[in-house]
Parts: sequence; structure tokens; C-alpha cells
Amino acid sequence: MPQRVRRITGSFSWLDHRLLHQGFLERMQSNDMLLYFFLVLVGDKNGVSYYGYDRMCSLLKLSLDELLIARDRLIDLSLIAFDNGRYQVLSLPGPTVE
Repeated sequence: MPQRVRRITGSFSWLDHRLLHQGFLERMQSNDMLLYFFLVLVGDKNGVSYYGYDRMCSLLKLSLDELLIARDRLIDLSLIAFDNGRYQVLSLPGPTVE
């Protein structure tokens, strides 16, 4: 559908193909994926976002416990950092494939 080709307008978020090809998705639970994709979507150019727990739980339809477990798993996978209410999506660890 040429009239519907995606174009970059305004802000833009992206996912690194290495999430799939280097096995990150295989190691993630459903809630981990949901939170990661949300953080990629809402992050600024440095991958930083400031959404609060209440808003995130509401949008993602997760309990606070589910959100915190997913957050901690993403930290353990070295996919995000968290400090004092700020999330940052990090570059993927490991070698890049050119």
C-alpha cells in the first residue's frame, strides 16, 4: 500500500533488530516486552522517559508488582537503567553485527 508507507514525521522511536537476532526476546517475559516497547516509544532522543508508576500501570494494564518485576528483569538484562523515577533505554549489550 504505497499510500501507507511509514514515514518519519515529528518524533521517532526504533527497535534494534538485535533484540530478535541476539536472543533478547527469547529471554524476555511478555510483561518485559510490553514495558520495553513502551519505554522505547515514549523515550526522548537519549532513551529517557519520566512516566510515573500510576500512569504506566494504567496504560500497560499491569499491576504495580508486575511492572516492578518487568522493570527489574529489563535491568538484569542490561536493556534499561532506572534511577529516581527516570527510565533510560540503553544501547544493546554485546557486539554489533554490521
